Amino acid sequence: MNKTTFEHAWHRGEPHVRAFLAAACRDAAVVQDLCQEVALAAWRKRGQFEAGRDFTAWIVGMARLALLRQRRDLARSRLILAPDIVDSLAQTVVAEAETLDRHRHLLAACREQLAPSARRLLALRLGENLPLAEVATRLGRSHGAVRTALCRIRDWLRSCIEAGLAGRGPDVPSVSHPLQEMPHASPGEEV
Repeated sequence: MNKTTFEHAWHRGEPHVRAFLAAACRDAAVVQDLCQEVALAAWRKRGQFEAGRDFTAWIVGMARLALLRQRRDLARSRLILAPDIVDSLAQTVVAEAETLDRHRHLLAACREQLAPSARRLLALRLGENLPLAEVATRLGRSHGAVRTALCRIRDWLRSCIEAGLAGRGPDVPSVSHPLQEMPHASPGEEV
C-alpha cells in the first residue's frame, strides 16, 4: 500500500477508530495516544495489508489490541471495560462504519447549505468549544439569541439529515430551509 492510498484509507477509517476508543475509554488524552499508536502501527504494517480487505476493520482491530494492551498495562486505571465488551464494541463500530460514513457525509452536505454566519456560529460553539456566553460576546448577540439560533440550526440539520437518510437528498424542498422559517436567529441569517 503506497503512501497516498494509506493516507486516504486512514482518513476514512480514523473516525471509526476514535469512536471505538472514545466509547471504551473516558480519558481523551488516552484516546489520542492510542489513536496515534494505531496510526503508527498501521503505517508500519501497511505492507501486510491485503488488498480487498476492509481497512476500517483492520485498523479497528489494531485499536482493539492497543486498548487491551493499555488496559493490561494500566490495570488500575479508569479503563473499566472487560475484554469481551471491548471485542463487542469493536465489532459494532466496524458494522456501523458505513452508516456513520453516510451520516457524516449528509451532515457535511447539510452544513454547506447553511449561511456563512450560521456555520461561523457552529464553528465557535462546537469547533472551538466556546461557552455560549463567549460566543454571544464575540457575535455581539444576547446569550438567549445564540442559544435559540443553535437550537434552530440543530433542528434544521437533523431534519436535513433525516431527509437525506430517507432518500430525498439533503436539500429536498420538504425540509424547509432555515432562511424561510427563522427570520431573526435563524441558521441562514446573520447571528
